[in-house]
Amino acid sequence: MSIFLIGIPILILAIYYVYQSFSRLISKKPVISIYQNGLVDHRKDTPRTILYEQIKNLYLSVQTVNGVRNYLVTLETHNQGKLKIDEHVGNIDRLRTLLEEQFVTHRLPVVLTAYQQGTPIDFAELRVTQSALIFGKKTLPWSDIDSIDIYKSQFVFVRVLQKPDKKNGLPKIETISRIWRYFLP
Repeated sequence: MSIFLIGIPILILAIYYVYQSFSRLISKKPVISIYQNGLVDHRKDTPRTILYEQIKNLYLSVQTVNGVRNYLVTLETHNQGKLKIDEHVGNIDRLRTLLEEQFVTHRLPVVLTAYQQGTPIDFAELRVTQSALIFGKKTLPWSDIDSIDIYKSQFVFVRVLQKPDKKNGLPKIETISRIWRYFLP
């Protein structure tokens, strides 16, 4: 008896999700339309338009399970909440790349202008100012920094190589840790 109480709702949900996936697969209607200045999400009855300049943050999650790569792209807007796009949207990898390119193209000039006007720029836990890099309570003045390396894998890692110590002449390597989000402030 209890198997029917659990199994029947699960079966109904499974049939619903299979139906949704199949209907999207055979549908001629676009799911997400990309334009020069924004995108349109057609997944609901009322299409949702988001301009690239309205996007505050772009989050990307990539998980590989049993050799299958799954993407979740989340767009956080200034005034329309969040839009989540996952692997149920066809060609998600290409869509992800296009959204990253457009996001950076539209946000970078705004961020650079703010930086040049003296506004600190925050990348999750890392703050960039005109005088220093700040990570948590640690401040590294630009004059003490020899080089910066950025590594991007599942996360973004920042490694800072400080100028050599005057006592022993050895450079000090400071790993700033990982930045969890892929975004421009």
